[in-house]
Amino acid sequence: MSDLKYGLELEQIGHYKEALKVYKSIDLKLLSKMEQTEVQRSIGACLFYIKNYNEALEQFQLILDKHEIPDHIKTDVMDCINICYLYSGAEKRSICYFKKKTEKELSDKSLFWANWYVAQGDQILKDFVKAELYYTKAYNIAKDSGADKSSFFLLYLITAKILNNKNYEANVLMRQYVEEYESESNNGLFTILDGILLLEKDYQIGFKEFNEGIKEAQEKNWIENVDLGNLLFNIVKDRDISR
Repeated sequence: MSDLKYGLELEQIGHYKEALKVYKSIDLKLLSKMEQTEVQRSIGACLFYIKNYNEALEQFQLILDKHEIPDHIKTDVMDCINICYLYSGAEKRSICYFKKKTEKELSDKSLFWANWYVAQGDQILKDFVKAELYYTKAYNIAKDSGADKSSFFLLYLITAKILNNKNYEANVLMRQYVEEYESESNNGLFTILDGILLLEKDYQIGFKEFNEGIKEAQEKNWIENVDLGNLLFNIVKDRDISR
């Protein structure tokens, strides 16, 4: 098995630090330009996933600076750069970039991801009303296009409903999720949301369910679900205190 293939396998199962070591051990001089680009992009992705955003940005910029690359790869790298901006304190710059993408005639896949990243930016900036608007757009586009990941976007729409204190609507969408996507893997997020919604009915049961979802997300190395769960828990807890 080649180092590149081994690194990709590690990356796909969420072992980003281990994959990073493998990628960095590869002698780029022995690879074609396209393979070099693939390795550098993978290094950038792993740096992003371990939240080393500045180094990830540098890695993605290297691809743009050093290689003549096809337009579709250049677009992908520009997306990666702006995703790094999104999570490293330059949310408004990233939102502007992805909003422009939502206004273009793109493929359905590009459109639902562009709307989702705008929603992420609004969520980080705590503009939950706008976040709900763009999560709704992302979900509707994904569902209408028959995308495999439409269940993923539905869970984030449910998240936005909770953030906007629309628990009745969130529960309706949770029932829809069970009917349409129950068999799909979601790395603990459904259980986290279910626990959050149960808190106001039965705190002990809800808290247990929430912790089970957090544990599942941790076991699958899906740290963003852990972070999102903790955000929701703290917001809901603060609401209860203020009542």
